[in-house]
Amino acid sequence: MIMGCQRTGSLDDALKLFYEMPVRDAICWNTKIKGCLDYGDLMVAEELFDEMPEPSVVSWTTMIDGFFRFGQVEQVERFFKQMPIRDLAAWNAMLHGYCENARVDDAMKLFERMPSRNVIPWTPGTGGLDQNGKSGEALILFERMFNSGVVPNSSNLTCALSAYANAWSFPLGVQIHGHVFKSGFCLSRFVCASLITFYANCKRIEKATQVFNEAVYRNVVICTALLTGYG
Repeated sequence: MIMGCQRTGSLDDALKLFYEMPVRDAICWNTKIKGCLDYGDLMVAEELFDEMPEPSVVSWTTMIDGFFRFGQVEQVERFFKQMPIRDLAAWNAMLHGYCENARVDDAMKLFERMPSRNVIPWTPGTGGLDQNGKSGEALILFERMFNSGVVPNSSNLTCALSAYANAWSFPLGVQIHGHVFKSGFCLSRFVCASLITFYANCKRIEKATQVFNEAVYRNVVICTALLTGYG
């Protein structure tokens, strides 16, 4: 019911229903907090968080996402320091938020402080550097990930190919194309589109066309990539 009210934009009705509930577990609190943030009401989300008897790490991470969404970076930093427990999702939320707010240097400092890493944090790290004009550093980070034994996923490869395209690093990009083919990521529409953009940026439009023709699935993203390459 609460989620239904939120989907229809009835935040007041959802709040009324929430406070009428005789028992509210962590899922209810987190759902309501996220609903307020999605609705654009950071103030009410903060009030709910403060009222929550025992905020979970999910609650804290939801608020981190919310603060970043509203550009309140300094508030996020204070909030993150106050977290009693920080899991990998919380660290990833901070990393992603920094990159989304063009604070890529802060993101990389945080990245180096992370107590552990899976494949996920490497993606906003690589993508954040590339999107903020540091494609060369993005390539170094991706190669560091690759050499550390972390197996890249489609998101990592998409970010890496974008960095290779922007840096005009043709030989290394071709090596990634080989990995894409061997690992089966050629089935990913976004990876295919990134390959097309890579080859087009490197003035290898015939290779871009070949990737397009060999694509198992084609959608507007892949078609747009090729059309932009020809432009």
